[in-house]
Amino acid sequence: MHPHARSSLIGVPWGPGKGRVGVVSNAKVLAPLPCCEPLASSLRSRVTHPKAALPSTSQLWRVQHPANRNCPKVDVKSVVEEIEMRKIALPLALPFLLLSLSAFAQTTLTVGSNFHCDAASAQPIFSFSEFQCRGIPLYQNGTQVDWMYWLNSSRPEEWWLGGRMFPSSPYQGSIAQVTQFSLPTLNGNLPCGASTPLNGTVTFTVQFTDNTGLKHTGTFSGHWGESKVCGRYGWYLPVLQAGDQLTLE
Repeated sequence: MHPHARSSLIGVPWGPGKGRVGVVSNAKVLAPLPCCEPLASSLRSRVTHPKAALPSTSQLWRVQHPANRNCPKVDVKSVVEEIEMRKIALPLALPFLLLSLSAFAQTTLTVGSNFHCDAASAQPIFSFSEFQCRGIPLYQNGTQVDWMYWLNSSRPEEWWLGGRMFPSSPYQGSIAQVTQFSLPTLNGNLPCGASTPLNGTVTFTVQFTDNTGLKHTGTFSGHWGESKVCGRYGWYLPVLQAGDQLTLE
């Protein structure tokens, strides 16, 4: 009911008391709001909290009830304007909020220096399945925050992180798919101590569950080469290039 619309005040019994004043509109009695309630803060809290029920017209009208004349004054017009602004602002803000959340959910870690994986074979490396890399230091903004491990002793290959950022354990993750793999140039029989250029490529996706039970996915992408070390026998081992990246979600 609009505040300027005609209404009549009658004394009606209300609750345990008698003779309290109410407002009759369309034969419906609206009790005055209790003066002990801070009306302005009550109504505005419904505006500022997205899940709160919006004040109805009858609730706003009851604020102006004569029985509430000693309560703090409420600017009904400004409250209604805030309600309308919230209706407009929330849908507009939602896409930006979701975009921000997705941006913060992504983490990129970097291999800090060239890393020599386990010796793979007495022959040159021709397959990603020959890679076995344990304890690769990963950095973020110049600080080491994690270690990466993967083994080729099983299919799919076991993969996990052993540091403090996303701590996990063996058998909690795996390499899901190798999406790119190419050989470095000069790949072939090398003399002892020689290495190929680090221009082979490798990209693979991972999935794992950390020690708190959260599931993650990610992508490792970078370059590699191979080196030959000699003792009694000559062994070829893969070398990951500094700057290779692991992106996690």
